[in-house]
Amino acid sequence: MPALRNRNKETRRVRVADLEDAPWNFRLHPDTQRAALGGAIDELGFYGNPDVYQTATGELRLIDGHLRKSLLIEKYGPDAEIDVNVTDLDETEAKKATLTKDPLAAMAETDAEKLDELLRDIETGNEDLATLLTQLAEENGIVPSDGSPVSLVKLDTKPPPVMSWVLIGIPTVRFGDIAADVERIALMPDVVCETAVNDG
Repeated sequence: MPALRNRNKETRRVRVADLEDAPWNFRLHPDTQRAALGGAIDELGFYGNPDVYQTATGELRLIDGHLRKSLLIEKYGPDAEIDVNVTDLDETEAKKATLTKDPLAAMAETDAEKLDELLRDIETGNEDLATLLTQLAEENGIVPSDGSPVSLVKLDTKPPPVMSWVLIGIPTVRFGDIAADVERIALMPDVVCETAVNDG
């Protein structure tokens, strides 16, 4: 049996802006993908180490993870730090890895029953992530048994704000005389002002 060639050298924490993009990266990232990944990072945080290799000049160059790098800089700034998987691949091997990693993952087939169970077991409060998961369900023919649309967004259940009612009775003053005061009260933040006239 041949010996396994483990090409992973180490895990290293680096400043995200110091990672060099691969000039041959052929992936284009539409707004929907960018939004969905941003939603996943917002809700779950960052996980999964991008693969990199060391160039002849000593720079760490991405094999994958270009969109993640871009989003992290956008959301957290260039000084954000992440862990990367440093490989001992050379440039030719890194190009081959770029061409094969995602397509190999995409070749996997879906067990619709398990996917259905998994989707029903999670909730998300992020609209972009919910859109991604709903699309995943639709692409695999998964719909609720009652035929209703798939809904993965957890509703915000914040309690209503505390409200106070104040009744001000001014029987000896005409409304026109206090209109400016009422208007000033009505313009206060979070104040709902109602007026009533008693002609009796």
